[in-house]
Amino acid sequence: VSITNCNSPLVWDATMLDAMKVYARSNQPLILAPFALCGASTSASAVGAVAQVNAEALAGVAFTQLLRPGSPQIYGQFMVTVDMKTGAPMGGTPEAAQMMYLMGALARKYGLPWRTSGFHVGSKLNDAQAGYEANMLMHAAILAGANYIWHSAGWLEAGLTCGYSKFATDCEQLVGWYKYA
Repeated sequence: VSITNCNSPLVWDATMLDAMKVYARSNQPLILAPFALCGASTSASAVGAVAQVNAEALAGVAFTQLLRPGSPQIYGQFMVTVDMKTGAPMGGTPEAAQMMYLMGALARKYGLPWRTSGFHVGSKLNDAQAGYEANMLMHAAILAGANYIWHSAGWLEAGLTCGYSKFATDCEQLVGWYKYA
């Protein structure tokens, strides 16, 4: 399985299209996951961002199906909100959970497996905030029916850092989430 990312807004560049051609023609699974900074490369609203990312992902699915009908594709997304004062990406926000629910509903409507992210938190430390944010997002990913969850251990500060203690804590939490799911 490999991953390709659309350059939001609405651009599949030559490098990504070439990779999609190779994987589709070889009948290899491919995750089509637009990366969106909501408020910077998409609308700041959850619904507007999902509408754009959905169009980007479906364009990728359609392109690969034109190359090889029936080739396995995974509908995906990675959306984070942006702090409108600083422009910095923010992890662990309620809007990220809302967008997961919306993308999950669309994936089910299209009958496609889908990829999302798990514990991508905004906290800078492995503290209570990190725990609350991580569990809010993993709960959303599971309830939304995600088939493939990335970024599930160790992430801090919206992916800018990784912590060993956060990794260990997240791995312990994943055992529980596995039983829950």
